[in-house]
Amino acid sequence: MVRVTADDAYTQAQPKPNQAGIQYLPKGSRWKVVGVSKDGSYVNIGGYVDASKVNIEL
Repeated sequence: MVRVTADDAYTQAQPKPNQAGIQYLPKGSRWKVVGVSKDGSYVNIGGYVDASKVNIEL
């Protein structure tokens, strides 16, 4: 699980910078992680989100 810590977090289709946002993720919301990008910079919750905008929760 991850918890969103940023006010401007969105999912995106590809684990790359400067992608168009798809779904807004409200700050404080929690999401199940289904994968991580190869470089570890993005977590996949059904769409990729910048790992710097979430905290991992056990």
